[in-house]
Amino acid sequence: MAHPDVVAWTTMITSYKNRGRSFNALATFRRMLSASVAPNRVTMVAALGACAAHGAIETGTWIHEYVQKQEWELDVILGTALVDMYGKCGHVVDGVRVFSEMAERNVYTWNSIIGALALAQDGTMALQWFYRMEADGVRPDAVTLISVLCACAHAGFVDIGRKIFNLIIQGKYGFQPGIKHFGCLVDLLSRSGHLDDAVSVVETMSQPNAVIWGLLLRGCKAHGDSRLSEHVMTRLVELEPDNASHYVLLANLYAETGRWQEAEEILQWMKKKGLRKDAGWSLRMLGDRLLAPKSGSTKPVFPIQGSFVRETGIAWGTHAWFDVKRLVVPIDVKKKPWEQKVRLHNRWHPDIPPVADVTEGELFRVEMVDWTGGRVRDDDSADDIKFLDLTITHYLSGPLRIVDAEGVPASPGDLLAVEICNLGPLPGDEWGYTGIFERENGGGFLTDHFPSARKAIWYFEGIYAYSPQIPGVRFPGLTHPGIVGTAPSVELLNIWNERERKLIETGHESLKLCEVLHQRPLANLPTSDNCLLGKIQEGTAEWQKIANEAARTIPGRENGGNCDIKNLSRGSKVYLPVFVEGANLSTGDMHFSQDSDGQRETDGDRSIEDVFIGSSCITLRHKAYNSSPHWFNVSRLHGFRLMLLWCEIIRGGMKEYLTPVGPTALHVNPIFEIGPVEPRFSEWLVFEGISVDESGKQHFLDASVAYKRAVLNAIEYLSRFGYSKEQVYLLLSCCPCEGRISGIVDAPNAVATLAIPTAIFDQIRQSQLRSSRSRPLYLYANTTSRGLHEELRECMTFQLFNIGYKAKTPGAWTKIEKTSGCSEMKVMETFLLVITTEIEIMPLSQ
Repeated sequence: MAHPDVVAWTTMITSYKNRGRSFNALATFRRMLSASVAPNRVTMVAALGACAAHGAIETGTWIHEYVQKQEWELDVILGTALVDMYGKCGHVVDGVRVFSEMAERNVYTWNSIIGALALAQDGTMALQWFYRMEADGVRPDAVTLISVLCACAHAGFVDIGRKIFNLIIQGKYGFQPGIKHFGCLVDLLSRSGHLDDAVSVVETMSQPNAVIWGLLLRGCKAHGDSRLSEHVMTRLVELEPDNASHYVLLANLYAETGRWQEAEEILQWMKKKGLRKDAGWSLRMLGDRLLAPKSGSTKPVFPIQGSFVRETGIAWGTHAWFDVKRLVVPIDVKKKPWEQKVRLHNRWHPDIPPVADVTEGELFRVEMVDWTGGRVRDDDSADDIKFLDLTITHYLSGPLRIVDAEGVPASPGDLLAVEICNLGPLPGDEWGYTGIFERENGGGFLTDHFPSARKAIWYFEGIYAYSPQIPGVRFPGLTHPGIVGTAPSVELLNIWNERERKLIETGHESLKLCEVLHQRPLANLPTSDNCLLGKIQEGTAEWQKIANEAARTIPGRENGGNCDIKNLSRGSKVYLPVFVEGANLSTGDMHFSQDSDGQRETDGDRSIEDVFIGSSCITLRHKAYNSSPHWFNVSRLHGFRLMLLWCEIIRGGMKEYLTPVGPTALHVNPIFEIGPVEPRFSEWLVFEGISVDESGKQHFLDASVAYKRAVLNAIEYLSRFGYSKEQVYLLLSCCPCEGRISGIVDAPNAVATLAIPTAIFDQIRQSQLRSSRSRPLYLYANTTSRGLHEELRECMTFQLFNIGYKAKTPGAWTKIEKTSGCSEMKVMETFLLVITTEIEIMPLSQ
């Protein structure tokens, strides 16, 4: 099927879920969303069932938020699915909250909440809800009583459990106890030490299975009854003669009681029969992903292939993985960078002291502020961009001293491998911004065309972003850190400062960018202005010395630093050279999204800006061994300020894996291994540019001029469809477009291209995108997110063209009546699945 609809996707998800393949169900759900197919209620119920089975609390929480934003009624089916998901994921309080919001409940809803409490081993609350269920006139079924008996077993309520079981036998609930009810009773009695009573219950059963005997065995071993344990294990061997685990347990019992010969006989008999016990294994959750521990002690070959984190779930932002215990850099979004509990820094220097030690192999969280330290506000004014003091850039979290399991720190010459396991926003801070800098404040890539400051605010909905300042656009982000790096040595710091000082002294007369120099400096030398050095107190002699020497964090250098690689997201790894003891890893400058060419400025993010995350977190995992790199990730996106990380130390890795390109062994660069996560688009508009500037002057193989022309061509074209050129410029700075250098060989013209995915234009009709100036461009605005009329108010050039609802029957459309002022819609039919609205955008010139 070329373009499966919501019914086809839902059928696949439901099929996977019903077959117990929750992993595949969630992966299919993610693919459906990536294909821009809106889910319906049936989809969400199936996806919630997969979340419950998989323990995918992040995905389940995202679905709940989606349901709330769509203002869907919590009917008995959808509400029960949410309660069941929260309960099985261990978030009982959230399940109770959903339960209380439901207008209608059935026995399955009650079973979900009671089962959740039983699973949480809260017997008292489970019984209270059971009694409340009966008081509300809902008759318990077999599943209800299994949960209640299980809760009694965990709470040790022997008398209550016996009473309830007897009521089942007496027929109060309309059915007789099944094998699961007997199992719960045996578990209750054996746990509480009533072993003889438990044996009596088992003997009354017609055909007790291995599970029943196993429950009894657990009680026997817990209470030290070796005689009864031997009897039970003998029965287990009789029931399952090919199960090696039973023989191992019996041999262990004989060994514990000193019967060594009998234990040896059992093991020899197992060997003769070819029975082997399977090796034990375990899984642990990382967000919505199940991770198996690494086995063996072999060192990986560099570069390590694959990713520690497989992006098999949906990256929904920040929920379950916030529970990672090790938070090394906490952030209070209400405080300034210098007021934080763990002080931040905005310079590179070997003497900035580390704020924490991190052991390789551990997962840990890093929170961060945006690169401006919160100076950009969520409002419609661009004054904060216009007057922004750029000497502050960039505020970083760290440094972090990396040590191995024996406490030995990373050493100069090692590699530090940092893997980005997850990243996302801090709750309540899910917004970002793009900006154009004022010409007099450094300007940007197109300062000669856009000299005035501008700003767009973006709001995040899961993996997507939209902006009130640029209506009709919605795109998925690829969250990544702008800066990740290690501290330089004294020798390397001196190399940086000397070469950048020479550039300033000799380059002003000869070096230009696209023939436009304006106020942009060629480099940013050390300055004490707005210098923040972590633990070192401002005004001291130590602070003054370091402030006068410390390198700015603006460009990328040998230590990594401001790399701005847009694909450096979940599952990616960075291999950083180590120049000082402990590596002193720092990160910051979180991005939600950026255009593929990154930021083309030499003075630090003064071009078209990416969508920045103000408050974010990254989680890392570290490990140290001979020749190991260090992985780390940071992102600059206001709202995305959390990262989960994992690290390794590669002893001697710089010499083995990094080839110096320069006069010293310090002239090396990091290696980046990009993860598997990336938005997928199938249709693009591609704009070309050559190295001929706007005046018609020919430049010799100048790729900057060629790319500038490609960007200007794109801006000119898209501005025909109702957007201002400033809006398009801001959009191109952060949307998932692809910039390419197509040719720098065939003199005299360099050739560059800019490809823009058409799907980002919030359901733009593709066939209309090729229209001329005289033809309108059609947008499909999702009326379920913020409402049609809010969209219309925000974009005054929109004219209502046609309104329709896509019906359940393929090809069928239901007419909608307009009321006064387009303020309300009256639906003539009720069997609708997806709501879309066609809006005609007329060019501004008309």
